[in-house]
Amino acid sequence: MKKIIYFALIFFIGINTSWAQGSRYAKDIIVSKDVTINRIPVLQIDTFSLIQHYGQPNSITPYFNEMENINGKYYNYNGVKFYLEKNMVMNFIVTGKQYSITPYNIKVGDNINLLKSYFPLSFKNMKSDANGYYVGINIKETDRYLFIQAGSNSVITKISVNSY
Repeated sequence: MKKIIYFALIFFIGINTSWAQGSRYAKDIIVSKDVTINRIPVLQIDTFSLIQHYGQPNSITPYFNEMENINGKYYNYNGVKFYLEKNMVMNFIVTGKQYSITPYNIKVGDNINLLKSYFPLSFKNMKSDANGYYVGINIKETDRYLFIQAGSNSVITKISVNSY
């Protein structure tokens, strides 16, 4: 009887440990539709919708994506650049403080320690060098990741979505 109780106890502790660990990793992934700028989902929206939400860009510049062997354009606004391929937003770079990213309202100018409560595993695996700190967070079901860069003072300077 004692063996059954011990076995059951170990079994339930094991399940709780793996469940807690799985939920921890789940916090370190963002769903594509949750990648927003000022609460507007931007990944893979079309050119018309981009202009409808953000207005006319300051400039439109062509570029060539060597990895995909495709031409694209980046739409430059004050503090944000959107990279479009086949008339859809594929990536972006935010440098302006007027834009908040994801449901967590992360902004340029925030302290990078803010990420610790939202993305504990990614925060733990943060890289650093003489120029600052770098955190990457996977975007579920895509080949992209949210990349957050901070200066040596721990203040976020750039937030972008990049392709692997």
